[in-house]
Amino acid sequence: HSVPKQDRIMSSITTIQDRSLLILIVDVTPSTWGRRTHLRKISEQRGKTGPATLNEALSATLSFLLAFASCHRDNAVVIIGVAGSEVGVLYPRKDSLESMISGNMEDEGGCRVDVTKLREGLLFGVQELAFRFSTKLNDELAKLKASNDATHEETMNRRNGAAIAAATSLALCIINRFMVAVGANDQTDSDSLLRRKEDDGILSMISSGNIDGSSKKNNAHEKRMAHRRARGMPSPRIMIIQASEDNTLDYNAFMNCVFCANKNDVVIDGCFLPISQRDTSTFLEQACDRTGGVYSTPRAKAQLDGGLTTVLMTLFLPTLAIR
Repeated sequence: HSVPKQDRIMSSITTIQDRSLLILIVDVTPSTWGRRTHLRKISEQRGKTGPATLNEALSATLSFLLAFASCHRDNAVVIIGVAGSEVGVLYPRKDSLESMISGNMEDEGGCRVDVTKLREGLLFGVQELAFRFSTKLNDELAKLKASNDATHEETMNRRNGAAIAAATSLALCIINRFMVAVGANDQTDSDSLLRRKEDDGILSMISSGNIDGSSKKNNAHEKRMAHRRARGMPSPRIMIIQASEDNTLDYNAFMNCVFCANKNDVVIDGCFLPISQRDTSTFLEQACDRTGGVYSTPRAKAQLDGGLTTVLMTLFLPTLAIR
């Protein structure tokens, strides 16, 4: 028999208000943002519009996170910072991550996100991560100067960009721990987040299925989502804010993370902050397309005067159910 209209409306509202788990990856590589600041000054001297600085990007990111936390009292946020080859969890700080995963971390208002600690973790965490990267870079340059190793110099020159692949892998591990903590490792649900078949990998990208196979896949996805909601599990997603160029050496590792996320219904959203009109991130675009996420490259004025905040709010704030 048909479901009453009121029950359908309440079911839709419940779906839209599902709690979310957001793992935010922020690229704070000092060399990248130093170059952007330099170009910004040159552009302003010429009366042109320059790229956003690190302070502007962090301010927009913080506004976005506060809006995300206000959407549902049980929404959870984890911030992962990337500075060159250095990766670290910026929020929650240190041992607080275990409390958040277990569900014991709440502020005075009963929310999962502590606004004060969120701001402190983002700002102070970026400083600590940038210092670690600078110290490590200076040590490697000193060793290179002392050894005159041409092979090591060539490897360092090829390792441009940020360790987005390592950060994405860490994000998947954290999501898996969240899911296990709320019972996601039950046999009736999907396999463990980090478990993948031997035939999964880069080559699976060329495989194609017929319409029936796609329909079955969508039905299976909807059943898994309904099962998660019935058990009170959060809807996980990864969002990457990247400013550095893609690291070609990490392509295989990053795409394996993408396939793992796709297999376990983890959406990857991407916001690439270009310097010129032609800049883009092919890796990030592929990840968003593969997992059904949103990809955006705000350019010029879209990065300034609140423009970046508007982009984050309008494109990335809506929950997966609303999309």
